[in-house]
Amino acid sequence: MIRFALIAASTLGFFLTAALGNLMVPLLRAFQGRWDEPKARQAPGQEAPDAEPERPPQAPTMGGLCLMVGVLAAVGVGWTAACVAQPELLGAESLFSVRLLTALLGALLFGGVGLLEDLARIRSRSVLGLRRHTRLGLEAAAGAAVEVVYVRKGEQRQTTLLPVWDTQNAQWRAGMWVRDSSAGVGTLTFVDAQAGVFAGLGHPISDSDTGEQVALRSGEIVPCQIVGCTSGTVGSPGELKGRFLSTHALGSICINSKTGVYGRTRAAFSGPELEMAFAQEVVPGDAEIWTTVDGEVPKAYRIRIEKVNDADPHRNMILRVTDRQLLAKTGGIVQGMSGSPILQNGRLVGAVTHVLVNDPTRGYGIFAQTMLKQARAVEKTDDAAQP
Repeated sequence: MIRFALIAASTLGFFLTAALGNLMVPLLRAFQGRWDEPKARQAPGQEAPDAEPERPPQAPTMGGLCLMVGVLAAVGVGWTAACVAQPELLGAESLFSVRLLTALLGALLFGGVGLLEDLARIRSRSVLGLRRHTRLGLEAAAGAAVEVVYVRKGEQRQTTLLPVWDTQNAQWRAGMWVRDSSAGVGTLTFVDAQAGVFAGLGHPISDSDTGEQVALRSGEIVPCQIVGCTSGTVGSPGELKGRFLSTHALGSICINSKTGVYGRTRAAFSGPELEMAFAQEVVPGDAEIWTTVDGEVPKAYRIRIEKVNDADPHRNMILRVTDRQLLAKTGGIVQGMSGSPILQNGRLVGAVTHVLVNDPTRGYGIFAQTMLKQARAVEKTDDAAQP
């Protein structure tokens, strides 16, 4: 008996929804015709320009309203029949009641999304209703809270995203701020051709707004041409401006760490082969950095290592630019020079990492030995970038 009642209720709901749809569509089309009538009128004595006839926009169908009425009717009939046939199924703690109410709520919310779209069309007198992504999202979530899983600082977390009804635009709204890509200018420090790995930057790729280290899923290095420079001043660090020369990647980034970015090479690199100095061999005194401030070719510029500090794992040297040509061009160390190799006595000793904001002629450097140790870890990673 209960099965027959549910089948009958479902059939009633289907035919009621179809009948309401056949009734509503002609009425709404006639209503839409009254909107379009003023647009078709012309001023006396004017001729319409030759043009292809526009396809008439589709009228709102009020399918959501029809669905809601049909569902309510079906549930009402089914509920009544179930109460008569088997009242014990509809108790307050009955699993059948919970499932029935859940299905009812879902159907009503699904129909409500369609109703909102049609109301948006009528209100704006436009064929455009809810945005496609908004409609799909609302139909999937039905305006209910959504659980969002994310990773922060290597830890998986979960939070609730609750859509909010926008009364002005008659639609649900929900959003979150996501950084899905990043690009910038930096300097490659060294390549180990034998191992097929590279190292660069001397510091991590960080979010430009939050300053936090970015967890990379993947990344690439590509050739770049420096096309301009904003000189650094006290309180305002300068910046190199460049453009990417090719979409062909020179390497794949595998590690984004506090000591720089590291990965596997995908092309051959040219440049001098140098010995690397151990950390204890780096001393205060004259040195030079190799960097590119114009075009594509790096040049050597004089600096002085003012202090060596092995207590800080990431800021091992304090540097001062003494080269007049570089000072005239950039004002000192600027953004984009991070990773520029530091040479002392003909050996690679480190890389430029940061500029002192209050004195752009000075900055920090990291030991090359530290970067080489991290670069060797690339061989143990897969192609996906690691934080």
